[in-house]
Amino acid sequence: MNKKKLSVICSCFAVIALALSFHSCDLDEGGPSAQMFGFGTLREIDKSQEFYYVILDYEDKSLYLNKCPIPVDARNSGQRVAVTFEPLEYKVDGFDYNGNILQMDTVMTKPFMVIDEAASDTIGSDGVNMINYYIYKNYLHFFFQILNSDFYNRHDYNLVQVAGADGTVAEPVNEDGYVVLELRHRNYQKNGNTPVNGYVSFDISEIQSKYADRKGVLVKTRTTAGELVEYKYDFNTGKEV
Repeated sequence: MNKKKLSVICSCFAVIALALSFHSCDLDEGGPSAQMFGFGTLREIDKSQEFYYVILDYEDKSLYLNKCPIPVDARNSGQRVAVTFEPLEYKVDGFDYNGNILQMDTVMTKPFMVIDEAASDTIGSDGVNMINYYIYKNYLHFFFQILNSDFYNRHDYNLVQVAGADGTVAEPVNEDGYVVLELRHRNYQKNGNTPVNGYVSFDISEIQSKYADRKGVLVKTRTTAGELVEYKYDFNTGKEV
């Protein structure tokens, strides 16, 4: 599977999620218990009764949350989540899946931003290895691997364009019609050597609106081996070019 890069800006940090497998924006199915894993957006049925469902990135399928303890920090309609569930045989009217929820985690969701050169020096250039990535509606989402020193290591992830002293971005769009972005990763504890997986979504609605006539986005980043890489995402298909 090809690797890929992105970048974002926000003074948040992530707790890395260990080893979850994921294929494209499809659901991951398999194993003797028929467990399924996917990313999606939480929606409320009745907030007072804490009834929610998830619109999965996979073909906009709806998942009814059966016996699901919703994380406190996820109890907002529109929150991005990663969910592992067992599909149940009996259906709930109006939903594609009825799932016995085994685990639900919030997905860090951050905006794209234009930053100046001074800020660029503070957001890091540590490596990120892409496992998977795609555009879903107004989200640029990726599933990645980094090198960690311990489970609760602090990290920042940033999707940015860097502006010069005059406030303009030197190459906002390249000659092929792709919006040029950078993925930045800051690891606050260096010299990690333990591979861990994580995920993040970036709201790119501003880019989609401003550059609606462009082909897509081109993301530049570094791998954990220090290699500079570039990846293109198509606005129409949401996939890598």
